[in-house]
Amino acid sequence: MFVYPVCIMAIEDDDDREFMQKLYVDYHRLMYSQITKIAKDPWVADDVLQTTLVRLIDKLDRLRSMDRDRLVNYIIVACRNTAINVVKKKIAEFPFDESIDAPLSDDPMELYLEKIEAEEDLQRLYRVWSKLDERTRYLLEARYVLNCSFDEIATTLEIKPTSVRMALTRARRIAKKMMLQDISNEEL
Repeated sequence: MFVYPVCIMAIEDDDDREFMQKLYVDYHRLMYSQITKIAKDPWVADDVLQTTLVRLIDKLDRLRSMDRDRLVNYIIVACRNTAINVVKKKIAEFPFDESIDAPLSDDPMELYLEKIEAEEDLQRLYRVWSKLDERTRYLLEARYVLNCSFDEIATTLEIKPTSVRMALTRARRIAKKMMLQDISNEEL
């Protein structure tokens, strides 16, 4: 037995409810896949799906008049737009931590895309982490994870504190080069 969302079961007209049940059965996977491309959190994706269904229910007459191709396109656009709107709203409700570098933009969608890009960079760094030499891993971890001062890092590496900045720059370059290689390997 198929479990339908509450918003569909609440439709009073039997024909309308049956139409939306069939639409949901036929397209719920497509809808969810479109939504999760934008809203990565499964809880948010479920909320977006419910909101999209409510909006589609408001357009029942229009949906019934569409051929299959137009209906699919309409559903995809509705899912994407709803997901973008919900994500923008959630970003606006929960601003980024001020201890992190200031975001480059005030536009919520750009902030969201920057956040996704940063998460992808972290995943790439994780994939190449074991390939980095011990010194590079230590420098990156000490400075960016453990928040060690230049003096602490210099003492551990037995170098001058003034040399730590250049050592960190080299470590970042090495990591970035390996991450770029990882990207080009993905594309092959």
